[in-house]
Amino acid sequence: MTAGPCTRCGAPLTPGVKFCERCGAPVSESGASAPPPPPPPVAPVATQVFPTAPPPPGAGPSAPNKKRNLLIAVAGAAVIALIAGLVLISRDDKESAETVGGAAEIFLEPATAVGDDPFTATVDTNSAPAPVRLRPPHTPPQTTATSTTTPQTTVAPTTTAVPTQTVRSVSATAPGLYGGTRNNAACDQELMISYLTDNPAKAAAWAGVQGIATTDIPTFIRSLTPMVLRADTRVTNYGFRNGVANPKQTILQMGTAVLVDEYGIPRARCFCGNPLAPPVAQTTGTRWVGDPWPGFDPTTVIIVVNVSMVVITEFVVVDLNGGYFARLPPKSSPTGTFSDGEIFVDSLCDLFPEAPECQPTVETTIVETTIPEPELGTGDIQFTLRWSSTADLDLAVLDPNGEEISYSNRSSSSGGQLDVDSNADCSTAVTNPVENIFWAAGQSPDGTYQIAVTYYGECGSGTGPQTYTLTALVDGVPVELESVVAGLRQTTGTLNSPGDRHMLSYAKDPSRPIVTEAPTVPPTAAPTATPATTPTSRVPVTTVAPVGATPTTAQPGETISLDEYCAAKYPPPDDFTNMMWVLCMHDPTVNSVDP
Repeated sequence: MTAGPCTRCGAPLTPGVKFCERCGAPVSESGASAPPPPPPPVAPVATQVFPTAPPPPGAGPSAPNKKRNLLIAVAGAAVIALIAGLVLISRDDKESAETVGGAAEIFLEPATAVGDDPFTATVDTNSAPAPVRLRPPHTPPQTTATSTTTPQTTVAPTTTAVPTQTVRSVSATAPGLYGGTRNNAACDQELMISYLTDNPAKAAAWAGVQGIATTDIPTFIRSLTPMVLRADTRVTNYGFRNGVANPKQTILQMGTAVLVDEYGIPRARCFCGNPLAPPVAQTTGTRWVGDPWPGFDPTTVIIVVNVSMVVITEFVVVDLNGGYFARLPPKSSPTGTFSDGEIFVDSLCDLFPEAPECQPTVETTIVETTIPEPELGTGDIQFTLRWSSTADLDLAVLDPNGEEISYSNRSSSSGGQLDVDSNADCSTAVTNPVENIFWAAGQSPDGTYQIAVTYYGECGSGTGPQTYTLTALVDGVPVELESVVAGLRQTTGTLNSPGDRHMLSYAKDPSRPIVTEAPTVPPTAAPTATPATTPTSRVPVTTVAPVGATPTTAQPGETISLDEYCAAKYPPPDDFTNMMWVLCMHDPTVNSVDP
């Protein structure tokens, strides 16, 4: 009998041996070695993940003070990359990112698509316009993946595997990360609770994703804050299939309504009720599943992180109708649900201390004086504000077309003009200030004019409560103004401290008879030479977004650069920088440096 070569390693076999002399494989009586055993199982390969989701309410740290939150958030952002590189996940977590041919599948989920395996019917009540797609300052438009095909609920891979993309992390505490509209819930949380309560199997799976008991679902959902994503955002999206929550790596389209927790992390999607968690990082190539929407660009996708577990007591939200506002989460709001308020300049200075408006002013000595009142513009409609101190009061009018005329926007397309603005600078403050906004003859539109009188800041001896007189003239005849609250009639009032504001209105209707009223002008204070010093910084004031204003927009799939967008929305006045422009230029969804 002639021995053949070893069937395992190919080495020649010596006749009569029972084992291969090279590899030890047993040799059969026919002179052939036994077939090789199956290969050993491959050990799981550790991969990276993004920072894990915060613990459920009650398990995290107590809310620190606001300024310390900001400092922690800035410091935490510096270690995001380190955390992402050090945290490891188990094989079960790794398998949540399905792979095909070595490429991880990442699903593209349009803002208004239910998607596969929804937990609930849609509870999305978002009525905000779609966010404007922005690109970094001074960056020319780029050709991005687009599709004219209507997105399908059931999708299949539409591209081949591409190299791993670097996804930028953004701190959940960054002002302007999320969008919305004032007092718009964007998500019916009670309806979501009802859907889950009526389906115990789904409720158990949903609660398991969030790490809470099923009985805690109502409390947990009511603790979340409704928001709208302003950038395409990576998440782990859980669908309900075969009685369990199945995770898949997903990019949610900008404009998607979500619920975020007190750490600012998306925890539920409103259009399908699915629970969300931070995404799992991919170390291989990626394969998109679904049709890219117009303007989709993998390099602009973000993830939301809160490495330092900072509890957010106030979100600075982009008003998708124009402007910014503050949104208190339910745990911070006195009503126990989310509530919207104003943004103050001092809070912006906490965020952006390098802004020109946030720099301390050099102390100067001023001499309070009285000057002859300048000639005031008049015409169809004229609103005139007078007071008797060096304090800085401001007059603003929102015309029927939704355009605001104020110190930061001195004219409107309807013809409104602010021609006199007093006491904006302590060095030129007078004791008989006046501010005037008017429409020339034949230019004022019909409709409601909203008038705001705001106590901006103190200066010299102009401190404490300020009494003012607001006169409204229509065709040169004084008319009554209406308070926007309770319908009270008011032409004089007192503002107690900086930041106070009175809102009034006048409805121009040609068929409405004019009610005349003698104007009241306060006595002019006598000149004084008493020296005073300016405060080290200007007192903050709330900034109200124009009601109904339309922000600069781009067509679907198109982008506009950040600097062009901010300059169009918030043109800086000639004498100082508009703080809303400062906030806009720090947009976290497009800035190259994480906050």
